[in-house]
Amino acid sequence: MVLRTQRLVCCPRISGQNQAASVFSRLMIGCCTLAILLASPSIPAQDLQSMPPPTVDSNPPENSPPRSNNSTRSGRERRSSNAVLGRQSNELKRAFEPIAKPFSELVVSLVDHDQRVGLGLIVDNQGHLVTKSSLWNESLQIQLPTGKRVAATVIARDSDLDLAMLQVDYHPEVSFVWADLGQTKPGNFLVNVGPQAEVINLGVLSIRPRNFRMETPRSGFLGVSTASGVEPVGIDVTRVVADSAALVAGIREGDKITHISGRELRAPEQLIQFVNTLRPGDEVELRVLRNSSEMVLKAKLGTRTIDTSNYDRWGGGPFTSTQRFGFGQVLAHDAPLNPDDCGGPVLNSQGAVVGLNISRALRISTYAIPADQLKAFIAKSLAK
Repeated sequence: MVLRTQRLVCCPRISGQNQAASVFSRLMIGCCTLAILLASPSIPAQDLQSMPPPTVDSNPPENSPPRSNNSTRSGRERRSSNAVLGRQSNELKRAFEPIAKPFSELVVSLVDHDQRVGLGLIVDNQGHLVTKSSLWNESLQIQLPTGKRVAATVIARDSDLDLAMLQVDYHPEVSFVWADLGQTKPGNFLVNVGPQAEVINLGVLSIRPRNFRMETPRSGFLGVSTASGVEPVGIDVTRVVADSAALVAGIREGDKITHISGRELRAPEQLIQFVNTLRPGDEVELRVLRNSSEMVLKAKLGTRTIDTSNYDRWGGGPFTSTQRFGFGQVLAHDAPLNPDDCGGPVLNSQGAVVGLNISRALRISTYAIPADQLKAFIAKSLAK
C-alpha cells in the first residue's frame, strides 16, 4: 500500500475528484506539520513567525566541498532527489536550524580531491570522529568546518557495523547529547545534519531498531560447485565461478579437491561448512588431483556477490552506497539521503543524536546505526 500511495502522489496526471483529494491531503499534511513544529519545545513559535520568506538556495554551505558528480547517479534517482527538495521547502528546513546549529563545528566532510564522498561526526575535543568505514581509504582527506583539509589516522574499525573511528588535529567544544532510544518511537521527526549545520533534509522514523532480513554475507567465498566423487576421498569440481578465489588460485572444472587446509573432504557439505567458518581475505590450502597428478594450491577467499536488482526495482534504484545491508540492528527512516551524505548524524526534534546515517538502502529507506551501538563502538575504540 505504501508503494501504491507513493506512485499516486508522484503521478502528474491527477484529475477531477482525485485531484481534490490530493490537494486536501497535502493541506492536511501541512497543517499537521505546522502543529508539530509549533508544539516543539526546541523551536519557539516566535522563531517560526519571524522567519524570512523562503528562498531558493542551490549553493552549498560556505567551505563545503561539492558533492559527488550527479552524472554517476541514474536519471530516476536524480528526479527522486529533486522531488524531495521540492517537497521539503527551505522554510520548513529553516525551522529546524536551531536544532542543527550546535553541530556547526562537529560535522566534517570526507574529501577525494575536490569531491565530497561522505561525512563524519566529531565526538570529542581530541579530534576523534566516527564515519562509515567502507567510505574511508588513505587517499582521502578530512575537510574541517573551517575549510582546512587535514590527514586522518585510523584508530579502529568495525566491519560488522561498517564504522570507523579516525583522529584529526582539531579540537572543538563538543557538548551534544545522545537520544534515549527507549523514548524514540516510530513516527518521530528526524533531522539529518551536514557540514556547517546544514539541514540536509527531514525524515520520519519508520521502525524501532531491528534486524533486517537482507544481510550481506560475512563468510568467505571460494567460488566452486562440487559433487561427490566415485572415490571415498575427494569431491569433484563441476563449476568454477568467474572472478572467484578458486579461479584465481588455478582450480579448474574437472579437478578433484581432496583436502582443504589439512582437512579431508568426503562430501561437498564438508567444504561448504568449513568455508562458512572463515571470512573474506582468509587463505586456505587446497590439495587437488588433476589427471592423476596431485598439486597444492592456495586461495584467498573472497566475498559472495549479492544480487540486489530485485530490491532496486522495488525501490527505484540503483543506489551507490558502498555497503547497503548487513549492519545488524539499524534505525530505518524515510529521508532519501544521497550516498555522500552517509556518515553524518541524525537528530530527534530535541537535538539529541539518535544515530549515524550508514546506508542509503532503498528509494524510501535510509539506515542509521542506533545511538547505543554508536556509543559502545566509541567507548571500545577509545579504550584501545
